[in-house]
Amino acid sequence: MKKLVVIDDEDDFCTLVKLQCLRNGVECRYANTIAEGISLLNDFVPDVVILDNNLPDGYGWQHADYLLGKYPHISLNLITAKNSFEKSNNTYYKKDERISCYLKPLSLLQLDNIIHTTTG
Repeated sequence: MKKLVVIDDEDDFCTLVKLQCLRNGVECRYANTIAEGISLLNDFVPDVVILDNNLPDGYGWQHADYLLGKYPHISLNLITAKNSFEKSNNTYYKKDERISCYLKPLSLLQLDNIIHTTTG
């Protein structure tokens, strides 16, 4: 079964992703901080990760290279509620095909596309 992890501090968003995963036959777990997320990834190695940027314990996007280095098979989806692609690392999606960037709110179509992504 395909597995997905969400690292986001918004419980409503995490619940929405989990419900959409359930509808699509994907096992989903979530964490609300970077520290919890990294711990979760060590125990529940997913195929797909949705990583928010602005989290209570730091900026999630700063951990993208670490996550891809440790879990080279994952598809990493960076999300943010702020229009900060120009200010953040907008080059992430250009330097690695395993990374996609999205602005919140995500549409259900975008969420389904993320759920069904594979890195091959």
